[in-house]
Amino acid sequence: MVKQKKLSSKIRMRVNYLMMTLITINALTKVVDLSSLTLENAHNNVNQTLNTSLAQFEGWVEEKIAFLKTLSLTIEHDTDGIDFELLQKELAASESLLSDIDSVYIGTPNQIFIHSDYWIPPADYDATAREWYIQALKTNDFYMTSPYVDATTGQLVVSLSKKLVDSNNVFIGVIGIDIQLTKLAEIVDNLSTSDGLYSFIANTNNDILMHSNKDLLPQLDGTMFNMETPVSDYENLFKDTPGNISTNITTSGINVYSGYYNIPHTTWKVVTNFPTYHTTQVIVTEIAVAIVTILATLALSTIVVARFVKKDILPINQVAEALTQISQGNLNVNVSAIPKNSKELDTLTGSLNVVSISLNNYIKEISSILADYAHGDFRPTPKQKYIGDFVAIKTSLIDISNSLKTLLSDTTFSANEVNDAATNISSSASELASLTTSQSDLLNVFRSNIGDIVAEIIGNLEQIDNSYNNISEMATKAHNSKTVSNDMVNAMQHISESTNQILEIINQVESIASKTNLLALNASIEAARAGEAGRGFTIVANEIRLLSGTTSEIVKTIYDIISINLENVKKGEEMVALTTNVLDDIIHSSTSSAKISKNIRDHALRQREELHKIVDDTNHLATDISKNAAISQENVAISQELASQAEVLKSQMDNFIIS
Repeated sequence: MVKQKKLSSKIRMRVNYLMMTLITINALTKVVDLSSLTLENAHNNVNQTLNTSLAQFEGWVEEKIAFLKTLSLTIEHDTDGIDFELLQKELAASESLLSDIDSVYIGTPNQIFIHSDYWIPPADYDATAREWYIQALKTNDFYMTSPYVDATTGQLVVSLSKKLVDSNNVFIGVIGIDIQLTKLAEIVDNLSTSDGLYSFIANTNNDILMHSNKDLLPQLDGTMFNMETPVSDYENLFKDTPGNISTNITTSGINVYSGYYNIPHTTWKVVTNFPTYHTTQVIVTEIAVAIVTILATLALSTIVVARFVKKDILPINQVAEALTQISQGNLNVNVSAIPKNSKELDTLTGSLNVVSISLNNYIKEISSILADYAHGDFRPTPKQKYIGDFVAIKTSLIDISNSLKTLLSDTTFSANEVNDAATNISSSASELASLTTSQSDLLNVFRSNIGDIVAEIIGNLEQIDNSYNNISEMATKAHNSKTVSNDMVNAMQHISESTNQILEIINQVESIASKTNLLALNASIEAARAGEAGRGFTIVANEIRLLSGTTSEIVKTIYDIISINLENVKKGEEMVALTTNVLDDIIHSSTSSAKISKNIRDHALRQREELHKIVDDTNHLATDISKNAAISQENVAISQELASQAEVLKSQMDNFIIS
């Protein structure tokens, strides 16, 4: 059984849990809201500074462009042509119009160079090869170079240039001004705040052009610091659209909120950074305040709950202990020492006292009645006044007494009846056991006889199966003999055809011999006409005619022999045909016999299966009858035991008092 915690412990735990949950939720909500607000403020600061920076940088650039534009228009609209001496004085005078203009100069395609400070370049100086000159030719607008350190003054300057064309749209040259960046540096420095908010300028290659940190400015040797270093990470900034705020890492490895804008009329961009640690510090401070608040509230709630438990919950624990004693069988409990500082506790202790007294009286009377029942006296019934659900106990005890008296009376009567029935069952069971034993013996004899019969029938079935195999083999041999006979018929037909062909050849040979004989005769006649000159030829012709006659006789003899052989072949064909017909009859008879034998074998196999089933059923029946015999013997023993128990029950019923 799992040990339950006390109510006081549960109240302490649940109240503390509830207070901690509510305060934690409240604190987390404030932290989230403050984090969101702080982040929004940080983004707003970056946006405001970025817009201010863009406006100031753009104003600074626009001022220089307006100056250069006015100067270039004056030169371009001079219809009298260019007076370089007068232009030299105008450039010198215009230099003082703006405080941060370092110099004004013009370069022409024919290598003429005019400078506001009357500076004469060295012989190898080529203005057309300078960046300010080349890039101005590529655009119809103004071109501003990246900052660089002026070789003469050692100050950081930039060049702003523009292409010059006269009123006839003929290219004159390029005008440029060198601008000191002291004012631009002041703007950058003024945009930096004590909380780490600052702006700087970079070019399209992310080289830093102007920064509040002087260590990051361009150097005398032309070295420039790039925003992309192993420490920094501005990937989120430049993959986003201008004006959006993202989180990045500076060249110093500091996490910042960053935004940027492109400065019009230049290839520059202004970047504004604000360290994220200010936001983090505010959030951490708020979290620390929330934790302190939670701990203080938890301590205060613990003290309040402890006082509440001591005053109102401990008396309930005492009542629970008293009820525990009652549940363990101790009905004499004292509740007078329990504080009654509330109406509920007064009612609870009063009810507990009544329950203790009532239960004690009820248990004593019920114990006395049950003790009488245990000794066989079922006449006592409850006499006290039972209230509430205890009335059912009183009614149940009365019903038990009446039911037991009725039951015992009926049981006594039934015991006599059972005794008589047990005697009859014992007699019937003995007779059934005897009959079952006789049936088992008869079935064993039947099983032995049918086993012998089945063995003989199965032997006959095996002989039928052997007969079917022999008939099948004979039919196969008959089929094979028919095949041989057919081959013999075909061979004799081929012999007959060959013999006829030989006869035709012999006839041809005989025809040739006759023609040879006729030719020999004609030759002899011609030789006789020739006289002595044809005597030798006559001898040869006679020999040929003699040979032709001999050949004709031999051919006739061969023809007669072959004719006799041809007649014998025809007789052989007739005999083979008769043999084939006989074999067909044998095959037909063998096939019919095989089919009949197969049917007999199939029927015999089915009969063998049925006989096996009969044997199995007989064995099963014998087993069941043996079980019946065992059950019959057991029933005899049970009926005898039942009769014995009926006698014992009858004797015991005489000991109970029911009236």
